[in-house]
Amino acid sequence: MRILIAEDEPKARQFLLEHFQAAGYEVDATSSSLGVFDGLHRRPTDVLLLDMWLEDSTDGVNVLREVRKMSPKTAVIVLTGVEEDNTRETVLGLGALALFNKPIRLDELDDLLARLSKQA
Repeated sequence: MRILIAEDEPKARQFLLEHFQAAGYEVDATSSSLGVFDGLHRRPTDVLLLDMWLEDSTDGVNVLREVRKMSPKTAVIVLTGVEEDNTRETVLGLGALALFNKPIRLDELDDLLARLSKQA
C-alpha cells in the first residue's frame, strides 16, 4: 500500500514517514499542495494523509476538493491541529475517510491503515 503524507511541519512529516516505512508501507511525503498534486499524478496512491494547513495552501478543504477530482480512489485521511466548528462535517462530506485531531493517536491511525490494507 502506498501512502502520501502531506504535512507542513517538518518534524511531524519525518516522524510519520519513518513510522510508516518501518511498518512496511511505501511512503512519500510533501509539505505543499503542489507536492500532493504532483505525487498523485506521478504514482497511484492508496492513502493520502492530508494536513489541513500546508506551506502553499491556507485551506486543506480546497486541496481535498482537487484530490477528489484527480484521484477519486485515493482514501483521504485529514489531519488537523485546530478543528473549527464544521471542519469534520465538511471534510467527510467531501469524501474524506476520517479526520484525526493532533496530536494524532497513532494506534488509531495504524488500525485504520491496517483495515484499508486488508481491503486492497
